[in-house]
Amino acid sequence: MPKQESSRPSLDRLIKEFVTETLETFRPRSGQLRELIEEVRALRRDLTALEKRVAGRQARRAASGKRRPGRPPIHTQCTVSGCNRAHYAKGLCSMHYQNWRRTNKWPGPASADPARKSSGRKTTRKKTSRRKKTTRGKS
Repeated sequence: MPKQESSRPSLDRLIKEFVTETLETFRPRSGQLRELIEEVRALRRDLTALEKRVAGRQARRAASGKRRPGRPPIHTQCTVSGCNRAHYAKGLCSMHYQNWRRTNKWPGPASADPARKSSGRKTTRKKTSRRKKTTRGKS
């Protein structure tokens, strides 16, 4: 047992030396750490102020009961009779809209046909065709 007691002070001394060396290596960096902590605090203050501004705007908008400015929605459902899908574009659901784009035949009511609008000139949609690439001159 005397060996353990004699080795204990040297172990304590080694630990103390290690701790002091470690502290010495981190002291120059502690200034940088303080700067980073101050920057984080400043960013938190800015973020809180920004959150308060946004919350204030949302509260004022909700209190006024008004929508954001812009065009109001005209259609909420597809205008094709018998179709209850949600509106996508030009009064049609996505299925009828894509079908119209492919075939150029308006599926909805004639009054809503964009080609028949009285804008002074008739707008027609060109049907695009896909052609196969052919290799000419190769056998």
